Amino acid sequence: TYAFLFVLFGTFFEKSGGSNFFFKISKSLAGRTRGAPAKISVLSSALFGTMSGSPTSDVVATGAITIPLMKKFKYSASMAGGIEVAASTGGSLLPPIMGSAAFIMSEFTEIPYLSIVSVALFPALVYYMSLLIQVHFRSQVKKIPHLVEAGPPHKVTVHDLLYLLPLFGLIISLVLGFSPTMVAAISTCLIWLISLIHPKSEISLIKTIDVLSLATLRMIPVTAACASAGLVIGGITMTGLATKFSSIAFAIGGDSHLSICIFAALVTIILGLGMPTPSAYILSAVLVAPTLIEIVELPSINIHFFLFYFAVLSAMTPPVAVAAYAASAISESNPFSLAISALKLSAAAFILPFAFISMPGILLSLDKFLTLRDAFFLISSCVFISVAFSITTKRYYFSILKVVLGLISLVLILPQFTFKLLFLLAGWLLLALILKQQKFEDTV
Repeated sequence: TYAFLFVLFGTFFEKSGGSNFFFKISKSLAGRTRGAPAKISVLSSALFGTMSGSPTSDVVATGAITIPLMKKFKYSASMAGGIEVAASTGGSLLPPIMGSAAFIMSEFTEIPYLSIVSVALFPALVYYMSLLIQVHFRSQVKKIPHLVEAGPPHKVTVHDLLYLLPLFGLIISLVLGFSPTMVAAISTCLIWLISLIHPKSEISLIKTIDVLSLATLRMIPVTAACASAGLVIGGITMTGLATKFSSIAFAIGGDSHLSICIFAALVTIILGLGMPTPSAYILSAVLVAPTLIEIVELPSINIHFFLFYFAVLSAMTPPVAVAAYAASAISESNPFSLAISALKLSAAAFILPFAFISMPGILLSLDKFLTLRDAFFLISSCVFISVAFSITTKRYYFSILKVVLGLISLVLILPQFTFKLLFLLAGWLLLALILKQQKFEDTV
């Protein structure tokens, strides 16, 4: 029921012109910067993703505008599609909807939904910061020009600002303590009323039926996946596989928490291949979460966020990569190469969940000093790995420096690693050296 209501909300928002509104805002913010087409794609997909909560819907809605725009400005088809997929997939990590899986997480963990979305904001922003860093430096290397025709902020009209009302209504409803079902119903009613009065909306009273039918069609694969997940969960429970997973994890990972977490991440990605985010998360929450909570001995919110991130990332992980297939039809490129591009752009997203395990204070905020310290370690780690994956050069030793920078980013995620501060300092010095060398090569 949660999934249907928010799919309905996202469909109304898309058909009412909400994606164009976010495109205008993104164009105003990033239109005159280096790599503007790609940055517009990232920002618009992130903003629309807060409403749609579905990577595939996000790709279709915003990618129809942003992918042709990026190809026009000399981005390759696979790169344009990869940027869109990476940005759209991250939309499920952004509050308040988070692919509707946040409501399911609230039921599993018995933690208030408002608490879940409040701690989800920081890591999601770190992910998009990392993605923008990669986009910026890749555009710099490829000499992508500025988007000179970008318009001023006044192109966002008063009527366009009406699209913010459903977002405010959703947040206010959450703060007032309404149930998730009521929150979704209020937000959907608001966007429907706005779509009827907005001059540029495609929705009328008659076309409302078409939107309802489209939302129903979009729910078919979600419903089938959830039903399949229910069968899998039933089979796991009846056969006792859930209790055996612990011994399997111990056999593979031994006493190493890191090895067990890597194994859990791989299992979650495999379970999520070709499945919507809610279904992938439900499977991992039933099969993997109890074992991780028992072995790692951390609060349930940290474990569930760890699994939720990898359930979301399964949407762009080969060989299935459903979001990549949606983008490949628009970009006219090979879905596998497109998915590989998306994985490279999202490198930070694959190390970010491990911080929930090694630095639990990022989500729990038990000690302000430790939380700020861990947050800086996490930001530094994501910056380092993003730069290592995005900057290219002709010099051989330069590639070695990038590998070292990438290894330092992994070290900063490890818990209680000796001389971590020295590695942090070395990483920033190495980053400055790499950027200086890259700038020198650009001027030659």
